[in-house]
Amino acid sequence: PLTTSRTHRNVNRTMVIASGHGPSGTFNIHVGRYLEHYRDPLAELGLGYQDDINDTYSAGLRWHGSHAMASRLRLKGALSWEWTRFKPYRAYESAWKHPPMASRNDFESAVGLSMPLRNHLLSAYWRGAILSSGRASRNASVLRFILSGTVKRFFYRFYGGTERRFPSFFELYGDHGVLRGSVDLEDEKGWGVGASVRRRMKLPHSVRALAQVSVFHREVDNLIQFIPVSQMVAVAMNIGQARVDGLEARAALRKGAWHIEGNYTFMNAINLSSMHWQHGMPLPGRPKHSMNLMMRRKWRLGAWTGVLVYRLNYESGMYLDASGRRPLPDRVLHSAAAMLESPAHDMLISLSASNLTNLMREDVRIVPRPALPPYTHPQPLVNYLGYPLPGLSVYLTVTVKTTLQTDSEKAQTHTYIDACGIRHSVTQKRRKEK
Repeated sequence: PLTTSRTHRNVNRTMVIASGHGPSGTFNIHVGRYLEHYRDPLAELGLGYQDDINDTYSAGLRWHGSHAMASRLRLKGALSWEWTRFKPYRAYESAWKHPPMASRNDFESAVGLSMPLRNHLLSAYWRGAILSSGRASRNASVLRFILSGTVKRFFYRFYGGTERRFPSFFELYGDHGVLRGSVDLEDEKGWGVGASVRRRMKLPHSVRALAQVSVFHREVDNLIQFIPVSQMVAVAMNIGQARVDGLEARAALRKGAWHIEGNYTFMNAINLSSMHWQHGMPLPGRPKHSMNLMMRRKWRLGAWTGVLVYRLNYESGMYLDASGRRPLPDRVLHSAAAMLESPAHDMLISLSASNLTNLMREDVRIVPRPALPPYTHPQPLVNYLGYPLPGLSVYLTVTVKTTLQTDSEKAQTHTYIDACGIRHSVTQKRRKEK
């Protein structure tokens, strides 16, 4: 949440993951903990005086595999289970109280079927989930059809489907500061279609290029959205129906150690709520124009590999409220990173800095009614939409990877017929490493 010099937020994340491969597929097991301590001793922000310690535990397992069937069909499947418990040590000392300990189980299964058609591939995918919280159960599902292929060096992809999802923990319980959850949220459901075309090219001077254009359309019912209800508090609500249309363009260039990539997205997100003062207005938190640029350069530093990265992000046409009266100013963010990787790729040291220009606060333009010349009002903004951002932030990350290997020998028998018509069998032993 938004913080001042007197507020304090400390977050600790721990996750242990074990994965493996077998004849029937791939599996992984994970156990994690998310511990957060948030203090607002002078009740400057959000919901009033707070000194909260909140724990979230999670554990689960997942399996996925594939099987080749007759007529060139391929069947894919996945099963997963995840248990999550949200436990607050203290309740807010304001009007809004935390619910008691929340625990839930997510059971999920997925089935996919793909069929090749010359240079094309037709796929169907279904995923279903059941959430059990001890009091009630809720269902979620995704059904999607995909047709992809290659035509004259152009790769195309068409997709369409439906989706139904239940609220997340974040939407149910908030973030203990500026965002307030709602335990009465209804499931979000909708449908969408889209298409994309991609082309890879080899340009002169050993330059490799990629160009891609995508369009999408999505309609949602019972859309879950955080809506500001006061200057410093936003609440998760079902705002009703919404429609999102857009276009995305992406391009990339690579030559030797240089890699440059950029993308632009135009998104027209419209609120179709039954409330007349919101109907037809843009959805909050969704910029109409957004652009990202990334430049990367690699070096060989002895046996080690060094990488320098620069990123630029631009956003415009975004609103803070659901009524379309508080447009946010255009935003330009700069970030950079330096990474060093070991020869065996088992250690990565990364030093990154975000928001290099230390952009922290913007004035919000109020659009009066009836329409008058625009003016600004420098009030503090909640940052659930990323406004304002944390200031100049520097991160040091050290990643260490370990691999366990086992060697085994696999015997294979090959049969052939020589020139005299005599059948021979030869057994060979091959070393197989996992």
